[in-house]
Formats: sequence, structure tokens, C-alpha cells
Amino acid sequence: MNMTPEQRRELDAWIAQYLWGWEWWQRANEEAGKTVIRRAIYPPLNSGWIRFNFSESVFTRCNDMSVPRFSDWDKVCAEEDWRKENRRIGLPRFTTSPADAFAVQIKCAEKAGALRIHKIDDGAWIVHALCPSYNGLFRVGETLEIALCEFAKALYGKADQ
Repeated sequence: MNMTPEQRRELDAWIAQYLWGWEWWQRANEEAGKTVIRRAIYPPLNSGWIRFNFSESVFTRCNDMSVPRFSDWDKVCAEEDWRKENRRIGLPRFTTSPADAFAVQIKCAEKAGALRIHKIDDGAWIVHALCPSYNGLFRVGETLEIALCEFAKALYGKADQ
């Protein structure tokens, strides 16, 4: 199955939330003369990321995922610490960036131990857990990055979300 760009960003947000502690926040927003509630995802404090356009006096935590997102929810949420070389702006791209996917691989290996990763005949990638505690756990993805993210989602116990 080929993932759409929107599906990839949804998976990126899931990974950020469940593996790195990013949180959904909401606030009232004026749009076309109406006040509507919109949500965006932000990194935890002291995470090496700086929250953009964020004030706890204006935002509240959002537990209702049916609240519509801001149109640029994945771009203007945060920036890596300005002192870091090659810093990034916005939600990390775990499903498309090899460097971000490698961070996911490290988190998975820390939890599950040894992983086996290889390309299969049809060009897709497969990630297996080799530890007996996770025997049989594997995921396949159209790219290595997606396979790692799908594996992480299964490993961290929320595969149906």
C-alpha cells in the first residue's frame, strides 16, 4: 500500500507523540469572522525543541482528536534549538527522512533488542524483532522509513490507533 503524504504526516505525528512525548494542544482561532477551535502538536519542554506561537495561557491540552487541525499544524509547531547545527523547523519527518527514521530504529532497538531489517523481493522493507519476548513481531513498508515507523507503532502497543 502506498501511503499518501497526509498519511505519512499522521504517522510522523503518532511517532512524535508516543515515542518522544509530543502533545496535542488546542486554542480558539478567528477564521472568516467566526471563532473555531483548532489543534496542533508541540514538543515537550526541555526537549531540545523550541515551541513556536505557543502560550499555556492561550492553549489547552487536546484529548479530542476530532478537533480540526490548523492548516499548517506540522510546520509551525517547533524549531530545534537554534544553537544546533542544521536545525529543523516543524514536526520531524520520520517516514521520509533517513536520519529521523534512524532515531526511530534506535528507540525500537532499545525496547526490543536486536532487529532484523531487510529488503524483500517486491522492493518493500521488513523489520523483525529477534528478541523472544517480541517473537513474531514484524512490519512491512514500502520504504525502510515507513517499515520502521509501522514497526514502532506495533512495538509500542498502539498499532490500531
